[in-house]
Amino acid sequence: NYSEEKAHYVALYAFILGRVAYADFDVSNEEKTSMKKIMIENSGVSTKEAEDIVSIAEQQNILSGSTDHYIVTREFKKIATKKEKEELIQCLYQVSASDQSISSREEGEIRVIASELGISLESLVLIRSKFSQFRDALK
Repeated sequence: NYSEEKAHYVALYAFILGRVAYADFDVSNEEKTSMKKIMIENSGVSTKEAEDIVSIAEQQNILSGSTDHYIVTREFKKIATKKEKEELIQCLYQVSASDQSISSREEGEIRVIASELGISLESLVLIRSKFSQFRDALK
């Protein structure tokens, strides 16, 4: 069991991961697997909980619009530390690269999220540099 605060944090985190996975209007099996792994490693949830969380996050992103995206990201910004925000950005790139390709649409969504979270361009570029080989914009 988790505290209400922890459950809220996990839900926001998963939603934002799903937001990038669904940026190209499809969530691949590789992206789902990556999201589950990230949720287990970063949130301490069980495998079954991670499967449920990722499934819910995927459905919520399919059903939601850009206003919901902004509200969720703004809420995460309020409760996360700078380090947690930067770790989330790295995880967004991991999810995007899980199918060996970061589409321009996914990369654009990550840039928007980074901006909404108040991540500096310098920090974003540093994180993004670790995933250069997967960026469609550089292929």
